Amino acid sequence: MKDFFELFINEVKEAYASENHVAKLLPKALKAANSPHLKTAIQEHLKQTEEQIVRLERILTEIKETTAKAICRPMEGLIEEWKNIQKTHYDSDTQDAAIIGFLQKVEHLEIAHYGTLRTYAKHLKLPAFENLFKESAREEGDADRKLTDIAEGSLFRTGVNAKACKKCA
Repeated sequence: MKDFFELFINEVKEAYASENHVAKLLPKALKAANSPHLKTAIQEHLKQTEEQIVRLERILTEIKETTAKAICRPMEGLIEEWKNIQKTHYDSDTQDAAIIGFLQKVEHLEIAHYGTLRTYAKHLKLPAFENLFKESAREEGDADRKLTDIAEGSLFRTGVNAKACKKCA
């Protein structure tokens, strides 16, 4: 019978697999994006993703685990969604809206990973890990809010969604 620590290990490995998928997807999203603001947000998040992978590798090393058998089924489903976005020929603003929507789904999955891991680490009395997961969760939340800002716009900038919607009115 598996215990809570093994559940923790499985969740760390799932987050690791997820982040590695994201590290491969973000350059594709960057290439497909049109908005300079979106491109900047993707570039920034790619750097954070690389740092998060290093954190997860460090944690796995400290608990004497490998990345073997690290899979993330929810992310695999999102990868299929990404393939559909790439096949669909949207106008540039609608393409950016689709990319933002997709990336926000990715962010929400990652927020769930890190929130879960943070609470597991807390109960396992692993405060150093708890703090690392808290930092990653904050970064994912910041990335999600930035995507929302790009989609919705601001006082000084029209959002991607409004630009895309104007074309269908």
